[in-house]
Amino acid sequence: MGETQVIEQWSREELENRDRLRPADAPPPTVNPAGMSGMEIFNAIFSGDQQSPPMGETLNFVPTLVAHATTTCLVFDLPSIFPR
Repeated sequence: MGETQVIEQWSREELENRDRLRPADAPPPTVNPAGMSGMEIFNAIFSGDQQSPPMGETLNFVPTLVAHATTTCLVFDLPSIFPR
């Protein structure tokens, strides 16, 4: 996969994740994170059951993948780098 295809794939994943993620200022979630493992909390964030940390919006931080012992994130603003 070439650089352009990778960037296009990341862009699609970012948009899909932004649509699913709950904004940091959303009403409180019904899921209580007390007693949840870190992975369970990340899964709740990804499914939209738990709101994203406010730091994510401040830093334009969009998680793209959560897996056991691995977290991969885009930490830059694609539109400012790649105008649409």
